[in-house]
Amino acid sequence: MSPILNLPAGWTMVSIRFGGAALPRGAMITFGCANTTGLTPVAIGNLVKTHLRAVNGPFAAVNNHSALATLIDILVKNGPLATGPEGVVGDGAALGPSGGDGYSPATSVLVHKSTAMGGKRYRGRMYVPGLAENGVTTGGALAAGVQADMQARWTEFYNDMFAASLDLALLHRHDPDLGQVPVDPTLLNGLQVQGITASQRRRLRA
Repeated sequence: MSPILNLPAGWTMVSIRFGGAALPRGAMITFGCANTTGLTPVAIGNLVKTHLRAVNGPFAAVNNHSALATLIDILVKNGPLATGPEGVVGDGAALGPSGGDGYSPATSVLVHKSTAMGGKRYRGRMYVPGLAENGVTTGGALAAGVQADMQARWTEFYNDMFAASLDLALLHRHDPDLGQVPVDPTLLNGLQVQGITASQRRRLRA
């Protein structure tokens, strides 16, 4: 049996879908969040979109992403996994303002998800796509100032979600065939933007 995602009631999974000329195979990032106030999927999606597009958010009007990459939509699934409601909030606008080419679609900004727990199970990551070509320098490193700018924006997003009672969380999978038991979502204590880009080669496959 394939691993099963544990998404209990009171928790939400958010999936952000990307496309555009800079991302011909598409891309997606996901994260969990607590839903302590019982918001609908569409309400959560709209809040996520607002905070992503906020002045100091990750995909604001001024950032280091390519205008050739697009934020298509935000898919939101509330727990329980089998029966909880889901919804989609559209966007369709450019991911950033940079008029230059996008960097390789297989290359992303790596954002670590950290928790207060130790061990590999309690660490996650997001591969954020759509970086502008001029945002990367020799050896795949982020250009001067880019990491600090992106770190400030993702920290702002983390704080905004916390203020909206949508604390970001790491969701876990388990495989019953291996005797594994469900692990409850783990709240994040921060997002860390890495200085070296990360590769996902499958985005270039035919």
